[in-house]
Amino acid sequence: MSRAKKRVFILLLLFMPLIFILLFEMVLQLFGYGGNLDLFVLKKTGQVEEYVLNENFTKRYFFHKGIKPPIPLSQTFPAKKESSTYRIFCLGESTTQGFPYTPNAAYPAMLKNILTGYFSDRKIQVINCGITAITSHSVLDMEREIIKKYQPDLLVIYTGHNEFYGVFGQASHLTFIKNRSLLQLFLKLQRTKLFLMMRDFVNLFFTHQFERDADGQHQPKTLMQIMAKDIGIDYGNDLYQKTTADYNKNLADMSRIAHKHHVDVILCSLVDNRLDHPPFGSKHCRNFAEKDTLQWHEYVNRALTCR
Repeated sequence: MSRAKKRVFILLLLFMPLIFILLFEMVLQLFGYGGNLDLFVLKKTGQVEEYVLNENFTKRYFFHKGIKPPIPLSQTFPAKKESSTYRIFCLGESTTQGFPYTPNAAYPAMLKNILTGYFSDRKIQVINCGITAITSHSVLDMEREIIKKYQPDLLVIYTGHNEFYGVFGQASHLTFIKNRSLLQLFLKLQRTKLFLMMRDFVNLFFTHQFERDADGQHQPKTLMQIMAKDIGIDYGNDLYQKTTADYNKNLADMSRIAHKHHVDVILCSLVDNRLDHPPFGSKHCRNFAEKDTLQWHEYVNRALTCR
């Protein structure tokens, strides 16, 4: 065999696995494996083309056996953006979605009413992308797609309530990648059908029995009850610090990506509960002695009898 033919043969051997992978990906794409997981799907009614919020896109994050993915609100906007249109996407969790109230009571609906009143010469579009039980990891993933495909003028981001217990949270059952960079890579690779198939295959063997409690009996629970793993997180401990650091990095990336593509962004401060008030717990300090515990119980019982 000549040297030239040998080189061609070696190159073919090197590229054959890559060619096989590409062909396999094309076949999976052709047959639509896993369905369409885009944030929005394009629908045509007569001559009108609209983007519709895809109710299946949450399977990108909630793919574990025994978990029913949350369903987003019904949201649509024209595929063709006119020059007079100002398009706003609101990203976040259940607060953004409006839970437990109707969508009209959510802040995106109020924002649209206010802006429409002030700017009657503009077509104000406000799209509510709030999803229950997600974290800033998912919001960052959604933001990337919105900026790439849907021509936003403004992003309003209200996220942070679920950072510990939401999907991919450090204290959640629905997390298996603790490293933030690897998690973001995982979310990007999910856009390929081959990786999606690999994810589903692995999920068959490494999944939590979310539908059963410790006694093996079926117990209906809310999504957040099912997801919560490490209850009672000490303020300032390692898990708290890791979650806070990841959250800050996600917010920084959201701002950086938006500004890079010349999209305005508003990062909202969260409404929160006061320290030591429900749903937060209250713990004694670490050097709380046994005599202190006895005295504490005495004071509590005395207060209860005085009510």
